[in-house]
Amino acid sequence: MLLALIIISADCNAQRKSLPVIDTLLNKADYQQVLIKLDSLDKTNTPKASVNYYRVLCYWDMKEYNEGSRLCSKYIDEHPEHDSVLINLYNMQVFLLMDNQNYEAAIKTVYKVLKFDPNNVEHYVNLSVLYGYNRQVGMSLKALRQGLKVDNKNVYIYNNLAYYNGHYKHYLQAIKYANIGIKLKQDSGSTGYFYNNRGYAEMKLHRLKKANRDIDLAMIWNSTNCYAYYYKALAILNTKNYFEVCKYVKLSETYGGQKLVAKLKYKYCH
Repeated sequence: MLLALIIISADCNAQRKSLPVIDTLLNKADYQQVLIKLDSLDKTNTPKASVNYYRVLCYWDMKEYNEGSRLCSKYIDEHPEHDSVLINLYNMQVFLLMDNQNYEAAIKTVYKVLKFDPNNVEHYVNLSVLYGYNRQVGMSLKALRQGLKVDNKNVYIYNNLAYYNGHYKHYLQAIKYANIGIKLKQDSGSTGYFYNNRGYAEMKLHRLKKANRDIDLAMIWNSTNCYAYYYKALAILNTKNYFEVCKYVKLSETYGGQKLVAKLKYKYCH
């Protein structure tokens, strides 16, 4: 069971602004025309890196992960420099492999880019998520500790440290990192995730007053987070107020938490 939403950072959109016509076609999900247009742009002076980026993105959007990954590997092999273009290609490869649930290969890809981009904290964030999906939570925490050495004020690092320590049942550590994260400058959604992580840990420590306070704050800071409503339902189960439980189950479902709350709904909300 997930404890909170995980944030994966990446800058895959660095070249996307240069081809607004392709953006429009992608937004319409007109993938056939996207590929036709890109083939025609190959014969013009349009930067090759942009065309390659969009071609991979098109297959990604179509959920044709194997073809997107094949192309990505081809473009990586052809690219002559260790620059931002290559980093973006590696990042796209990581996400293609992740969406195809090929976590081992995605992890190996992150380590490849780390060889020439070791001071980019997003790679450690991505590693933590991939190890988490691969059920290697200890390795997630190791990657995050390495990331702290690169940037000890990174919101994503502290979010995932709070998350995975909670997942590992290190609840006091989860609270510690959530406390640090709450004090960092960030957007309201991230603040909500920290309160969510801390509230979950407090709930597991049976400190329900603190848990309810934090989960309420999580809902205020990030009102579309289905996990916050799910945790609220869990937190009030002890009161046997099943009407309230079902209220938060429905709110969680509203924001995409159908699978998350399925057992609660079946047991309490007929």
